[in-house]
This record gives sequence, C-alpha cells and structure tokens, in this order.
Amino acid sequence: MKDAIVMVAIVLGGLFLWLFLHREKPMRFRQRAVLTGCDLEFFFRLSDALPECIVCPQVAMSALLEPAGTGVPRQQAMAQIAGGRVGYAVFDREMRLLAVVELNHRSRATRRETARDACLSSAGIKIVRFHAKHLPSPKQIATAVLTPPQACYRPRASQRSEAARNKRADIPWRNTTKIRI
Repeated sequence: MKDAIVMVAIVLGGLFLWLFLHREKPMRFRQRAVLTGCDLEFFFRLSDALPECIVCPQVAMSALLEPAGTGVPRQQAMAQIAGGRVGYAVFDREMRLLAVVELNHRSRATRRETARDACLSSAGIKIVRFHAKHLPSPKQIATAVLTPPQACYRPRASQRSEAARNKRADIPWRNTTKIRI
C-alpha cells in the first residue's frame, strides 16, 4: 500500500513539474530604436535640407509599390518586395513620393540592393544614394533629391548596332555549373 502511494506521488509530482515547465509563457517585447548612429544623423540632415518635404525613415516597399498584372507573376512580384524596406522616403506636402533616398554603408551594391533598385525604377521612382562615410551637405542633398530625373535615351533593339547585338558573343565562356572539366 505504501509503495502504491509513493508511486502515485511520484507520477503526480512528475506531471505537475512537466505542466509547470511547459506552461504558456506570455510574449515579451522590448522597445527598439528605429534609427541609430549615422542613420539618425543623416535623417536630421535630410530633414534640414528639405524643410518643405516630409521625410519618412524605414518605409516598407509594399507601401510604395504595387505589382502590376494578375496571377502568378503578380504573386512573384509581391514576394520580391515583401518585407523589403527603403532607407528614407521623401514626400511633398500632398504626400506624393518625390524620391527614395538610401544611405550606403558598403562600397558596392549587393544583389538585393540592385533588385530593389530595379523594382523602384520600374515604377518610375527616383532613387538617390549617398555613402555613409562621406555625408553630403544640405545643398547637395536638396539638389540631388529635388532635381527631376534625367530621361535617358536608349535605342530600340532594331536600332542598335551589330556589335552591340553580338556583345554577348565577345564574353569568354565560363564554367558556371561547378562541374570539373
């Protein structure tokens, strides 16, 4: 009889211990700074350089872009911009987007930045980039952001020269398939 009571006590103790350790814990959060260091300094410099504009930091790309089309291509385009953010979005007083301003911390653009730039430029959004090591003056910022984008002339495929059409043929062959030859 005593053995049965001890056994039941051990089982109940183990059950209570398991329930105590696996109880649902409330989610906890802590506050986080939106901008720090160089980004914060650049935000104030950008706001001072463009007093007639509204500068918004860390704006979601899905708030600025909407994929065109329907079906699978639209879903793929939405997946490409989902979760992406731009450094600063500059709006006029009527909340029309004037430009997207990026502060680069690297010397070269990454694939992700290049893809983001392609999405923004396909929508006709002006992109202005500055390097974090050499922050521009307020006058340089105002000039770069407020000047209208230059329309670049690009001849159609039928108007391009033969050399331009065959440019790919001049590129030496590379083994890109990781197969030992």
